[in-house]
Amino acid sequence: MNTAWGNLTKVMETVITGCDLSNEQGRKEAYDRCIRYADEHLGHSLECNLFLAEAAERLGQDRVMKDVVRSIVPMPEGARLHLSYQPDCGPVLTGNAAGLKYLADLAVTLAQAPLDGEHVHLEWNEVPFSGDTYGLIVYRESDEWFAEAAEDYEEEFEEDEDLGRSDLTAEMVFAVQFLGELPPGPALRANRVYLVQSVSKQCGDDIFCKAIREDDARLWVFTLRDDRGENLCLALDLDDPELNFLTRADLVQFLH
Repeated sequence: MNTAWGNLTKVMETVITGCDLSNEQGRKEAYDRCIRYADEHLGHSLECNLFLAEAAERLGQDRVMKDVVRSIVPMPEGARLHLSYQPDCGPVLTGNAAGLKYLADLAVTLAQAPLDGEHVHLEWNEVPFSGDTYGLIVYRESDEWFAEAAEDYEEEFEEDEDLGRSDLTAEMVFAVQFLGELPPGPALRANRVYLVQSVSKQCGDDIFCKAIREDDARLWVFTLRDDRGENLCLALDLDDPELNFLTRADLVQFLH
């Protein structure tokens, strides 16, 4: 069914006819009717989420947004995509001709959508993705969204400048010295130098994390040998002013 966008309000009022809108339960049942209508009649149309958004506002309900773009755009036969993350260059998206055309068609359809927040969700374990790959979610957002994102980045960048971001990498760290407050519990002492046994990026729930900001790009898990001779894992930020990270050359100079 193809409904002109200007008639969505009239359609919605017809769908919810007979519902008691004087109480929350009645309004919820009315919105459930709208969701069922959208599934049955608008599941292959960009009108779907516009209809659900208008109904949610009319009925005071949390908006439901359907992933309709994939149902609108046909996938070419043999389409293949692969998304990986390379530490030296970041995300890498690879596709064959059919896969890239499919991705382009999805993007064009998203651009035509009437609502910001429209998206398409491509699962890692479903075609067109193939092999050891990540999945992908593509959103269509407004210029205001990007302005806010840029503003947030500038604030984080200023925060990094305040912290004095260094050129030090985790692989260069040979030992750690705690200059400020120590983590609670572990057998560590201030100003003592602790040799690093290993470094990793994985941070589990059971590892103490000495975070100094929301961004965890400079946060690494260091395994140290504590005062009891036991291995201790700590997540530490390379720009933490309360920590002194020593390279092998620093340690030689420190000991002499």
